[in-house]
Order: sequence, then structure tokens, then C-alpha cells
Amino acid sequence: MKSTRLFFTILIVAFVVLLLTFIISGVPKRGGLSTITLQPSEVDYSNWELPYGAKTRLGKGKVNDIKVSPDNTRFAVATTIGVWMHDANTGKEIALFKGEREDIKDIAFSADGKMLTGASSAGAILRWKIDTGELVGIIPMEKDQRFHAAHFSENGTVLVTTDLLSKGDGIIEKVYVKSLEENSTEMPTVKKIDMDFKEEDIDGIVISPDGHFLATSYYERKKDDRINVWKTDTGEHLLTLTSHKQRLLSDLAFSHDGKSLASCDNYSIKIWDIDTTTHRATFKEIAGFNTLIYSPNSKLLAGGGDNGVISLWNATQNQQGLRGIIGNYYPMLELKGHKDEITALAFSPNGELLLSASEDNTIRGWETSTGSLQFICTGYIDEISGIAASADENTIISVSNLQPQIQHWNVDIGHQKSVSYLKGYVTHETISPNASILAMKDAFGKDIRLLDINKNRYRGIIKKHGYPKNRSRLLLVFSPEEKMLAITSKNNQIGTIQLWDITDPPQSFLERHVTKSNVNRPRHKLTGHKDIVDALTFSPNGRLLASGGESKQINLWNVDTGDLKFTLTGHNISTNALAFSPDGKILASSSYGTIYLWDLTNRMLLRKCQTEKGNYVILFSPDSKTLVVAGWDSFQLYDVQTCQLLSTHTGHSSWLHKITDMVFIERGKTLVSACEDGTIVLWDWDKISQRNP
Repeated sequence: MKSTRLFFTILIVAFVVLLLTFIISGVPKRGGLSTITLQPSEVDYSNWELPYGAKTRLGKGKVNDIKVSPDNTRFAVATTIGVWMHDANTGKEIALFKGEREDIKDIAFSADGKMLTGASSAGAILRWKIDTGELVGIIPMEKDQRFHAAHFSENGTVLVTTDLLSKGDGIIEKVYVKSLEENSTEMPTVKKIDMDFKEEDIDGIVISPDGHFLATSYYERKKDDRINVWKTDTGEHLLTLTSHKQRLLSDLAFSHDGKSLASCDNYSIKIWDIDTTTHRATFKEIAGFNTLIYSPNSKLLAGGGDNGVISLWNATQNQQGLRGIIGNYYPMLELKGHKDEITALAFSPNGELLLSASEDNTIRGWETSTGSLQFICTGYIDEISGIAASADENTIISVSNLQPQIQHWNVDIGHQKSVSYLKGYVTHETISPNASILAMKDAFGKDIRLLDINKNRYRGIIKKHGYPKNRSRLLLVFSPEEKMLAITSKNNQIGTIQLWDITDPPQSFLERHVTKSNVNRPRHKLTGHKDIVDALTFSPNGRLLASGGESKQINLWNVDTGDLKFTLTGHNISTNALAFSPDGKILASSSYGTIYLWDLTNRMLLRKCQTEKGNYVILFSPDSKTLVVAGWDSFQLYDVQTCQLLSTHTGHSSWLHKITDMVFIERGKTLVSACEDGTIVLWDWDKISQRNP
């Protein structure tokens, strides 16, 4: 009896310890950042393939795929802005392949290593020469078919793509298979193969290295995940595999010998024998798996985890008995170094090198026999949601709402100089004008935290803001002098805006997290809108706040008193962006295809400017004479007095990604644009403002 009681006591204590560990790990520490200084590249790749007027490109885009050349000397990286080529021995950049900046979903080397073929999200097939990076040609999109995903066979002779299609109230994925005639000198001939698919929703898809087979996974709620295998030349369904216990599969991988198929979910990897349709081995990882790949000899299986660890398993073993169960958790080798989940893996053809890409924005090269790190490639980042320049303008800070990290870029050399990783469960919202404060909300939406970027610590916390906590879409805007923070929520139907004074000294860790005296209140609550507020901006002197949204009116508020000064009306649809001119005399407001220019002295509409594309970011030039209007992949310059279109500039990935933020630096000599494609472009203002290229 005593032993039973002791056993349960131990269990309870262990549970409490684990629970406290989890809670404490989720609380941001006093030191809010861990910063790693990066070694700048010896190659000046920031100037490669720039459009007219651009001085520098920061960031290489988000990694979609990695492949190693047949001779093991190079590796290509498919990204949201094109294809980068690297030396496989050192990791150094060799080239950014020529052509339009495209979101390349997947790539494949030709068997002789002379050509590289890629598939873009725009639905095109592209081919380049390996030695020069020259674009040989493009097979354009077929009947409005854009690729949601693309997968090449090993030598690029078979391409499988998926396209998102609407069906009823939902969305399904349609699968297409294309046979590409192999040649080394010209564009391939493409033959489309009809697939007899009965699935409406496809979660995962992979093609065998020889291109003969296709595997898809399908998840249905409260049922086990199903894996189907098909022949690519006829569309014939061969077999169905069912297991994984109601878990959504994250990746599939065929062995090179065609005998095995591996599948993984957020808990385990299973190896399937295709001939017998049974699984013969299971590997498990507490952190979960994201991506899989077999070695060229089919003897190793690499699994990339949520925790940034890569596990190498013996893919030939048959697990039996207790020893096999214990072996589930013991890989042959673990590769540690990444700080976030693994998104892509690639073996060299000789199996001696393993490449890994991670959400920590690095690509790492590993020696597979020892697990030693050979090189690190930096600069590959996901979408950028906000940018700001440091007070000395030597550093640009970028943030993303998708990643808990801050990138620091050296303006002079055009490379990433460091990256700071946030501690705790937080999501970015906005960065202050001088890049000194980052405002963010925690994962539960309860608090807004203010991070001092320069001191690497949290400087304050806003509690009990009153907006919806779960999945709250907060809009946060700093005043120019970084003394006030304006907050509203897009889940807030009545459009209430709060003004918070953030100049108070930082509270201690004990006060923030232990005492009950930490009850913050906003300085003002602004309640003039009757619908959702989508846009906020402070005047250059910080005394006025402009707000607009779905109520089709623009309110101007006195920041000191919280009083409504006046209202501007005239929008036919909602306002999605606002900008003051640097002299404070004009306010620009955007309703997608129209820009309204308001005279604030006389409180009247000056003129309406019709724009060619959607307007997501608007910005005045330093002399207030030119309006910069940014859309999906380009921005336009308009004359403020006449609304005349002066020029159009495209420097980011085409079609799919929009420009998210723009700022002027270097006393107005340089315009900086940030995009969802994972790049920042620095533009020579004198060049782009004087000429329409």
C-alpha cells in the first residue's frame, strides 16, 4: 500500500515539474533575445541580377527546394525569387540564375548535369544552362493553370504539379502529370498524362526518383490517413496504405531502389514495403517530423524535425520485439545546429553530403559519415512584414509575423550581419520607426510586449488591452518619436482605438509577472468609428493620428487630448492605407485602385488619383512632391500635383508576393522596399524618380 502511494506521489511530483517547466519556458525572460553574429559572405551576391535603379538586394528569398548536381560539385536552391547556385564544397554563392524573378517551386538537374529545369508558381516551366546561368527558354502557363506545388523526378523527365481549385464551399487540389522529353540543348517537349484520381483533397504528394510512381496522402477527420500509389504513365491506381492513427502526414519519400516508401506525421516515421503493402519499421521523435529523404543508395533515411534536429536512420532494418520498439527512438546519427524546424533536405548523388534548410533562415551542409558541419549559407528568409532603419541608418532591421526572429542587415556591404531569436511564444506585429522597439503579442493574445532591440530585453508589457484574445488581428502603430503606441483590432467591430503612453520606465520582471499591481490603462480610447479600422498613421510631428477603415470615413485625432478634430468623407469603399506628407499638409488615403489626396489645412479633397494596381503601401517622397504606391510585385511613382504616373519599378518576385513595407533612408537618397518574397531592395531615388525605364 505504501509503495503504491509512493509511486503515485512520484508521478504527481514529476507531472508538476513538467508543467512548471512548460509554463516557465513560455514566459519571456528578461533577456528577450539571443543574438548570433553571422560571418558575412566573401561573395558580393547582393548586386546580382538587379533591375534598373536598384542598388542592393538584401535576402535571397524563401527556400522551396534544394538539389545537388550529378557531379557533386554544385547545389541549386529554388526560392521565391529564382534559383541560386552554390559551390557544394564551400557553400559559397556562384550565381543567381538569369531571367525574370520567379517563385520557383521545384528544380531538377538533367542527367548529364548541363541543364537545370524549374517549375514556377505562375505555371511555367523554365530551363537554364548550368555553366552560365543563362535562361534557355520558358514554356508558359497552360490554360490559367498555376502551380500550388511541383515535384520533379530525379532527372527532371517527369513533373507532377497540383493546382488549387474551388469546389462548392471548399477548395480541392487537382493533380497534373507531365512527361518532359530529356535533352541537353533545348526546351523539352511536354506530354500531359491524365490521372484517374478519385481523391478530392490531397495533403501530400511525392514522385519516385525514376518518375514511374506517384504517392499521395489524404486525411479525413476521425479516420486514419490513407496513402495511395499510382503509375505516372497511365494514371493507374496500384495500392493503398492505411495507418498513422488519425494523424495528418507532413511528408512522403520514395527510396531510390523503388522498394520502399517512407511517410511521417508529427510523431513518427513509417517505412512501407511496397511489394507487401506492410510497414516494417517505425521511428519516433517527440518533437515531430516535417520532411523526409532517402540517401541515393536507399540505406539511410533522413528526417527533419520541428526542433531543428535532423535524424539519420538505418532504412534497411526490420524492427522486431522489444529491441525494435526501443530502437524507435535511437537514430544512427543526429545533426544539431538549426534553431528552428527543418523545411527541406537534399543528399548529394554520392551520399557524402546532406543539405538542410530551416525556418532559422540558414542552409547547412553536413558530412553524412561523421555528422560534422561543413558550411552555413545565410540570407534565405521567409516573407518580410516590416522594416525600419537604425538611427545611424547603417543597419536595416526586418521582421516577419511568421517567425520569432529579427534580422539585422548591413546597408554598406549588403549582407545579413546578425539574427536575433525571440524567447517565449510571441508573434511580431510592428517595429518602431528608428528600429529600437518591437511590439508583439503573445501566442494567447492576452498581452502586448515591447522589446528593446538594442538592449536585448523586454522593456514593458501592456496588459488587459480589452481586445479579443483568441486569434486577435491587432494593428499596432508607433508615433514618430516612439513615445506613443496606437492599437486597434480587426476583430473589433466598433473600431475602438487605444493610445498608450510607452515612455514610462520598464517594469521589473517581478512586477510584470508576479504582482497584481500591474494594471495598465490606455491614455485615451478613441471611439469615433462604427466599423473595423484597417489603417492608422501618425502625423510627422506626432500630434495627429489618422484612422480609416470599413466605415468609409477618415478621422483625425488630437493625440494629446484624444479629441476628434475633424472627419474626412468621400471614400466609396473602405480605406486600406494612409500616409501623411513629410510637411504635414497632405494626407493620402487608399481604396485599392484609387488614391485620395486631402488638404488638411482646408479639410477638403484635393484630387483623386486612379492607380494601375492594388495599393497596399503608400509613401510620400521627402520633398512631398511624389507619391510612392506599392502593389503586388512592383511600385509606381505618381506626381502629387497632377496624379500623372511617372514610372513603374519591379524588383521583387512576380505575381504572387506583395510589397509589405517601404521607407526612405540616407536623407531621402535611398528608397527601401520589403516584400513577402523574402527580399529587401534598396533603390537609388535620384535614378528612379528622374526616368521611366
